[in-house]
Amino acid sequence: MVFQDLSEDNIRSIFSFCDIYAVVAMSRTNIYLHRLTLEKLVWVDLVEDLRRRGFIDGRSRAEIQAQSQEELVGLVKALLTGPKSWTAPALPKAPKALGGTRAPRPAPSHAEIPTQITLHPSGIWSSKKNEAKLIAGGEYVLLNSITLECWSVHDDRLVWAYEKLAGSFVLEFDADIQEGGESATIIVYARSWTGNGTDQGQVHILQLDFRTGISTSLLCNVFLTTDLDDLQCQAVKICGNTACANIRDDTLPSETQSYCILINWETKSHLKLGSNTLGSPFLVNLIPNHILVLTNNRAGFPEIRVINIAAFSDYWQLADSSPFSLPTTDVSDIEAAVCESIIFGSCGRFQGWPRELYAYESPLEAGTYRIWVIISGYSGSPSKKHAVLCSYRLSLMGNGIIWQQRTAANADPTLNCAGITYSGHIRRYNSKSDGYSIFAPGNLDRAVEQILPDSVTYAPVSPYSGALAYATNGALVVSFFKWCVVTLAFLTVIDRSTTGGDDGMRYPRSS
Repeated sequence: MVFQDLSEDNIRSIFSFCDIYAVVAMSRTNIYLHRLTLEKLVWVDLVEDLRRRGFIDGRSRAEIQAQSQEELVGLVKALLTGPKSWTAPALPKAPKALGGTRAPRPAPSHAEIPTQITLHPSGIWSSKKNEAKLIAGGEYVLLNSITLECWSVHDDRLVWAYEKLAGSFVLEFDADIQEGGESATIIVYARSWTGNGTDQGQVHILQLDFRTGISTSLLCNVFLTTDLDDLQCQAVKICGNTACANIRDDTLPSETQSYCILINWETKSHLKLGSNTLGSPFLVNLIPNHILVLTNNRAGFPEIRVINIAAFSDYWQLADSSPFSLPTTDVSDIEAAVCESIIFGSCGRFQGWPRELYAYESPLEAGTYRIWVIISGYSGSPSKKHAVLCSYRLSLMGNGIIWQQRTAANADPTLNCAGITYSGHIRRYNSKSDGYSIFAPGNLDRAVEQILPDSVTYAPVSPYSGALAYATNGALVVSFFKWCVVTLAFLTVIDRSTTGGDDGMRYPRSS
């Protein structure tokens, strides 16, 4: 029996176990399968699978079932292109008025926020210290206030509060949602000041059950050190059984050194990974079973590496001591599945900092990832500042690896970046409006303003929906932007074989 001879119910059931690329590819086999793939029942299952895996923010299964076919496809498109209200029209040049001067240009558009939810934690004010992060799926938000708390977005309810050590402060945190959205693995980096010259640091990894509000400790490493003031933890990440902390070390008098602490919470082990190039920036991000490293090679050019976690099997040490005192493992000694230098014609020389590294899984194709890299530099004199925005496609399906550059474009050289989404939109400070705006991928002029309270200083952007979570004076706010509704013709641009890309989207390129 061939596939198309199965009953319609059986074929729909098979579709429910496929990703969107596979379903769209099968739709082009014949008219019969094409008709089935356009049914609403099929797309309810596809979008519900995305919701369970954390790609869809703020939508329940009931809300997904209540939407039309076009609305479901619109949800998928918005994951690729960003919310509809982020698409800023090109502002035409204003006509010249009498006397040769130009009239004011039209006011820029604003990002539409149809859904805004206010939560009410106690003792909260607008500050970077009161950092909020929306957990993938949009059902829960982490708030670092007096301690780290987890709040239910739709119930305005405290789910869990982290029991920190007395006198300690939570500095960095991250969460990895588990499939189904009922639990998450959380990493916490905290420190305390003892007053006697010896500070105490802590790396704690926990499993949180959202239904019960109970957390289970998976790894807890408390250590003493005298150098914490010069050791800045820039960010922590967690993915599966692996976590990492990106560290800037200012203990050396001449050069800032950076490295990464890798942690395997299942084996209770850790290692220190760095570069032998003095002063080289060193950033690490995580995807399942792999790490991505952005650093400089010996020639001084930025270099990105993809390394399988299994390559570190001989380097792990028991996580019962300070991770900062570990011997440094040189990343160039580790076999890399991918190693590529970043060269950009407009940028003659690259600077060390700032730079950013992001990695997001494709909502269309399992095992495929989009990598975004932002690097600053200059051409000619240091006064001619440039920045580079590059994206890559990484596929880890089967036993092979596919790595290809997607885009390369100029970026804002000031790099006041507050996050980049899967679609490539950057949320950063806009000097023209004296506030934060959303900039289109690789476009320095097309911006959509975000209207937020003046007191808001920090609001990270959710990678797929673009939702914001931020603290104000007295409240915690979660904002969801307006998504788009599209015609089914959008499905014709999903297929890689006809578009040459991983999503059919095209971005401006520059050399």
